[in-house]
Amino acid sequence: MSDALHEAFFALHHGLPRQGPGSDATTRRLLALAGPLPERPRTLNVGCGPGRAALLLAAEAGARVTAVDLHRPFLDELRERAAARGLSDRIRIERHSMTALPYPDGAFDLIWAEGSAYLMGFDAALRSWRRLLAPGGVLVVTECEWATDSPAPRAAAFWAQAGALRSGERNTAAAEAAGYRVLGVHELPDSDWFEEYYDPLARHADAADPARPGMAQAIAGAREEIAVRRAHGADYRYRGYVLTPADTEEKSMWTTPSRTPWKRRCGGPVGDPRGTAGSVPHAAGGGPGGGAARGRVRVAAGALGGGADAGRHDRRLCADHPGLGGR
Repeated sequence: MSDALHEAFFALHHGLPRQGPGSDATTRRLLALAGPLPERPRTLNVGCGPGRAALLLAAEAGARVTAVDLHRPFLDELRERAAARGLSDRIRIERHSMTALPYPDGAFDLIWAEGSAYLMGFDAALRSWRRLLAPGGVLVVTECEWATDSPAPRAAAFWAQAGALRSGERNTAAAEAAGYRVLGVHELPDSDWFEEYYDPLARHADAADPARPGMAQAIAGAREEIAVRRAHGADYRYRGYVLTPADTEEKSMWTTPSRTPWKRRCGGPVGDPRGTAGSVPHAAGGGPGGGAARGRVRVAAGALGGGADAGRHDRRLCADHPGLGGR
C-alpha cells in the first residue's frame, strides 16, 4: 500500500460516526449476551479505533477499559471524547499492536473486539487473546461471514480480493477449536451497515477531492464496497460471537453474587432472545444454522491500518499493519 493511498484512506474515513458497521444498540446487545460481569469489569478493547465501544462500556457498564490501537489520530480522538464525557479516569488509552499485547495472563474480565479480529485472523486472534481472560471471562468478537452456500459471483469475487469469508458453522467450529464455548450470537441489522457507516462514508466520498494523491482509488474502493452490499447484502453478514473459555463453568445469569446482570444497567433480561431480532443465546438455537434471523447484514469493512472495519474492501491495504483496527 502506497503512502498516498494510506493517507487518502484515513482522510476519507476521518470524522465518520463509526469506522465500520455497528451501533450502540449492537454493542449493548452483545454485552447483554455476555451475562453477568463483575461490578467494575476489567475490559480490554482491542482495535478500539476512535472508541465508540470503549466509551459506552465505561459509561454504561461501569467498565475499567484499556483501549488499544496503533493509529494515533484515533487514540487522540478517543482521549478527547473521554475527557469531554468525564470518563478519562475509566479509560486507559495505549498504543500497541493487537498481535503483541503486553498484558499478563488473566488480566481481563472482558475482551471486546468489534470489527478488528480479522486483521490478525479470526482463529489467531482467539488463540492469542484467550490467555488474557480471567476465569469466567468473556470475549466478544465480531466477524464477517457468508450467509449462503452460493453467493453471487460479484460478491464472491469482491470478497476473494478483500479477504476470504467463511460460514458461521466454520467460525463456530474455529472458536470451539480455540478452546471456547459460544454463549450467544448476534447478527448486525442492515441499519448498522448503512445508517451508521455506509451512508456517512458515501457522503465523504462525494465531498472528497479525487485529485488528491491516492484519493481516487480510495473513493473507488469505498463505492464498490457499498455497491456490492446494496446488490448482494443477503449473501453475507456481520455477526457477533460471545465466547467464554470452554473450561469455565456454566454461567448463571441471575445468582452469581459478585456479578452484575447487564439488565440492571440497560434494561431487559440478560440474553433474552426476544430483546432483539437476530440475537439469541447459543444454547437456544442462536448459533450458526439456529434461530438467528438471516437479515441483510453488511460485512465488516476492515481497518486498513486503523479503525474498526474501516476499509475491509481492500484487505491488502492493512496487511502491513496487523495491529490496527477497531471501532
